[in-house]
Amino acid sequence: MIFASELAIGGIHLGDSKKSVVEKYGEPSGADDPTKIKMPSATYAGLTIVFNEGGNTAGALVSTSPKYCTPSNVCPGMPFSKAKAAYSKIHIQNRLSDERFSAYFGSSQACRLTFEVDHDLIKSLGASCLPW
Repeated sequence: MIFASELAIGGIHLGDSKKSVVEKYGEPSGADDPTKIKMPSATYAGLTIVFNEGGNTAGALVSTSPKYCTPSNVCPGMPFSKAKAAYSKIHIQNRLSDERFSAYFGSSQACRLTFEVDHDLIKSLGASCLPW
């Protein structure tokens, strides 16, 4: 189980409004037109936010920058052991090799934090709830 408070990256929580994202980080460097794309995204340097249908609330978050971390201060660029210490029950999935794999904390059926790992370093982390 994952607590809702951990479903955040860089201070943005799943379900936060687009308005609150813009208030926190300003206008994104890239954004999809919500009238043309079902689930538009906004891009900041090292952070992508995918909004739910209609483009009003954050539905998925992905960070590739140490600037955008989880509330437990797990960030891209850190050793994966830091994530394992913060989140006791991490599940490994999609193992590409001993050094490259993805993992998640939470439920495979609901909300979770995800980690892309290469040579024990977190390359990216994400927060989402199904149907993502």
